[in-house]
Amino acid sequence: KALETDSNPALNRAEAILQRLVASPDVPNLDYQLVHLSDAAPNAFAFPGGTIGVTSGLLELTETDEVSLAFILAHELGHFVHRDHLKGIGRQVGRSLAWAVLFGNDPSGLFSIHANHWLDMDYSREQESAADQFAIQLVHQVYGNMEGSGRFFEWLENHSSHPAWVEWWMSHPEPTRRRQDLEKEMDRLKETVP
Repeated sequence: KALETDSNPALNRAEAILQRLVASPDVPNLDYQLVHLSDAAPNAFAFPGGTIGVTSGLLELTETDEVSLAFILAHELGHFVHRDHLKGIGRQVGRSLAWAVLFGNDPSGLFSIHANHWLDMDYSREQESAADQFAIQLVHQVYGNMEGSGRFFEWLENHSSHPAWVEWWMSHPEPTRRRQDLEKEMDRLKETVP
């Protein structure tokens, strides 16, 4: 459930961070809107058209850490930069046509649902990794400080309760791998500072 922004200081703070990020020339010029989702689990989502949803849990988790929240918002902006929503729609339409030609006109069949999931997993992980890379570069550019960017991944690592083999079915890369890749990119960016 989305909540009003005016009476929510945490969301207003997030909105200010978002406006600072979207001022970068590297971010597409869209009518970005931030919405608050009443959910205790820390998370953020990019929706087609420029809407970014942030949960109550995320705002609470990043309450005293502006760079950490900036990284997460920048990650969602990365999905708009890479046009991930449009690419996903194109893949779905193409596959639906292929399923219809190959198996008849029932794209809702069990086979096509599972096949779409399996075919999208690697692509989704690549999108998430690319959005992470964009996010750390944007945070570095806008803030000049990347400290705290990986804290969300640390939280995910500490709160993960599934066995390692479950990663095969996940649409996002495993949090430890994401944190390690992020640290490598942070080291690379630090080396480029004169």
